[in-house]
Amino acid sequence: MEKWRIYQDAHGEWRWWKLDAEDNIIQACELGFDTKQECENNAVIHGYVISSQD
Repeated sequence: MEKWRIYQDAHGEWRWWKLDAEDNIIQACELGFDTKQECENNAVIHGYVISSQD
């Protein structure tokens, strides 16, 4: 089962990783976003489902 990591990089930009069951990166965001919401919106295009717990 795939997992997602939404994170803020060293420059303060938001990015995402799509991970496999063994935490290997299988897809990564090439762009940095100013807000977490912009990053999540981009991840949705690639299959991410926004959790109501975030």
